[in-house]
Amino acid sequence: MLKPGQQGQMNKAGNFKVIEDADIEEAVAWKNGIFHFEDADVKTVMRQIARWYDVSVEYKGNITTEKFVGAISRNTNISEVFKILQLSDVHFKIEDKKVTVLP
Repeated sequence: MLKPGQQGQMNKAGNFKVIEDADIEEAVAWKNGIFHFEDADVKTVMRQIARWYDVSVEYKGNITTEKFVGAISRNTNISEVFKILQLSDVHFKIEDKKVTVLP
């Protein structure tokens, strides 16, 4: 049984573990229609974007190791999300439903 502030996590092998100090705000952000990032790398950010906007993501070269903190409404147009990320020197090439993250 989970207690307030805990999070359950199951891996592919079916092993269950309890995370004692889970970031609950980040864990339930999807329910509230928000992308919420707390010290997230580009691949973590792009994984959520790929799921939400149904795009595939590819990486070329050395991408930034910068960490991201913040929240964006999932109702935000994908082009606006990319404009926000470009402010942090994350560069993209977009072709149809494929996004290539560039150095």
